[in-house]
Amino acid sequence: MFSLFDINHHLQKLTFKRIKQMCTHNQTDIDDNNLKVILRIIKDNPHAVIDEDYHPLLLVEISKETNLEVSKRFKPILENYIMHEIKE
Repeated sequence: MFSLFDINHHLQKLTFKRIKQMCTHNQTDIDDNNLKVILRIIKDNPHAVIDEDYHPLLLVEISKETNLEVSKRFKPILENYIMHEIKE
């Protein structure tokens, strides 16, 4: 059984290099400045990363500090990562 807080903890261990690789793997282009903002938001997040309906809560914060388009491009990357963690 997985814990929503455990998933957040695993996310907080991500590095810039790993997020960049995830973007490349998903054929998503997000510039380095926005990726740095996303990484800071992930690392500073003390809460669960998804709600009970598996909606990625981080996307709201990401869209506030970058823009909606960056958030939309990052959403599948985040969802893929979360689903991978749930299956583990």
